[in-house]
Amino acid sequence: MQLSKIGFFTLIIHRDFSLERVSQVCVKLYPSGKIYLVFLVEEPEAQEKQPWEPRKAVGVDLGLARLATLSDGRILENPRPLERSLEKIRVPQRSLSRRRFLSKNWLKAKIRLAKQHERVNDFRRDSLNSGRYSHGSTTSWY
Repeated sequence: MQLSKIGFFTLIIHRDFSLERVSQVCVKLYPSGKIYLVFLVEEPEAQEKQPWEPRKAVGVDLGLARLATLSDGRILENPRPLERSLEKIRVPQRSLSRRRFLSKNWLKAKIRLAKQHERVNDFRRDSLNSGRYSHGSTTSWY
């Protein structure tokens, strides 16, 4: 694919869709250099689906000290991604502060630091979504 002011790059498409139904494209450029394209595709009218029925209902109480307390007695602790990965952030931050501002090595150190911050952000987003949805999660609290 080719975009003006960005150039040519290869795409990894996760779902098949026809280009005729694409209505919008959003380009996300992260500080680490990753580029994400989000396509808004208009789907044809779907047939009426059967309503989903839960097997068992569980009440959830979200809190500050703990991530969640379930009505069946289980407790989900906060994953605390920032505290767990602070040392992995401190080292590139020190390295960045010792570099000459806007030099090539400063830019490389800045990218390494941005990648570590993205890892923390991805873990935080994944842990939030895995609490809401039981499918598609890579984080397990049990």
